[in-house]
Amino acid sequence: MAGEGQGPRNIAGPIVRGRDLVDRGPEIDLAWRLLDVGSILITAPRRHGKTSLMYALRDEPRQGRQVVIVDLMYVSSAAELLALLTSEVLSLQPVRSALRSLGRMPARLTSWIGGHLSEVELSLADKGDIKIALREKLSDGDWQDLGENQLSALDGMDGLVLALDEFPVMISTMLDAQPAEAVDLLRWLQSQRRRLHGVRFVLGGSVNIEPRLERIGQEALLNDLSRLPLRPMRPDRARGLVREVLRGEGLTAQEALVETILTTVGSGVPFFLQVMLQEVITAHRVHGEPLDTIDVARLYEEGVIGPAGRQRFSHYHSRLREYGPWELPAKAVLRALARREALTENQLDQELRAAGFDEELDEVLVRLEADYYIERREGLTRFADKIVRDWWRVNAPEVRRGGRAL
Repeated sequence: MAGEGQGPRNIAGPIVRGRDLVDRGPEIDLAWRLLDVGSILITAPRRHGKTSLMYALRDEPRQGRQVVIVDLMYVSSAAELLALLTSEVLSLQPVRSALRSLGRMPARLTSWIGGHLSEVELSLADKGDIKIALREKLSDGDWQDLGENQLSALDGMDGLVLALDEFPVMISTMLDAQPAEAVDLLRWLQSQRRRLHGVRFVLGGSVNIEPRLERIGQEALLNDLSRLPLRPMRPDRARGLVREVLRGEGLTAQEALVETILTTVGSGVPFFLQVMLQEVITAHRVHGEPLDTIDVARLYEEGVIGPAGRQRFSHYHSRLREYGPWELPAKAVLRALARREALTENQLDQELRAAGFDEELDEVLVRLEADYYIERREGLTRFADKIVRDWWRVNAPEVRRGGRAL
């Protein structure tokens, strides 16, 4: 048995940082190469490591850059975005110093942020107060001019990276509530990315907004961004992750156990593998089960996708509440796909109608595809991940118009 601390710890849930972020070196290297020439869009489903990658860029910056991470999960307007982004940027002493050193700033920008450029270091509480103060002083019609003035001032720093986490979630929320402002914001941001030289953007989140933009004819508003997809690890990299995590936890295992874990999970997504590893490690350390004779299939059915672990993936079910009138049809589609590995659109349409729904199938599929629940290839629709399909098969009730749970 190896000594603990010689490898990454098993972290199944929180943001993974430092030595615990296993085998994302190629993606990190690519991100910095892409940022050398422009801005990037990180694409991947939830729990695939987008936020951890952003923190890796922030924790170990290259090229003399400084990374600011802003969480946009609960932002629903352009003015709110600008206020939040500004409060985060002003919390950085180098940014405040750079802004103070400017010979002259536009009068409106000085009036808006001037009182927040003191030498005093800002605490987390200060950032919250500053965000509220900035938002109160910002009318909904001011955000474009003030935002452009601010980015122009920051552009002279030649090294600022603005990482906007859950950006697609914000845009999706805005498209539902105020589509015209969402499109205006996308157009404005694209114009800023094209004119700026020193400031770079990293956009990422757990929603793939591109299918929705394509549906409304606005997909070109993201086409200046380089794509950085976070795909599931190939089998060799996934195998290495399992070995390294076990070593980091002070455990050694036969290759048969490693292969069983990979086959049972059926995915190279680090989070999914680490959830399975958590069950294995707990069975060994807490319940005394010999490591190499652990019943992985039982732990998967009971602890990962079954009752004991139901809440771990419940967001895949609760997320659909945001679909409004498409919530129940979307759940009916996923329920049908959980029972059968793949279906044609004609078969899915029949399933919807049998459940009492006559909503447009394509609208439902576009939303599910944008949220990475499903993938469509060669005329067939299926779950994008085996583990999500298995969870849905075990936990999600069947639905019909006017009710649930048959």
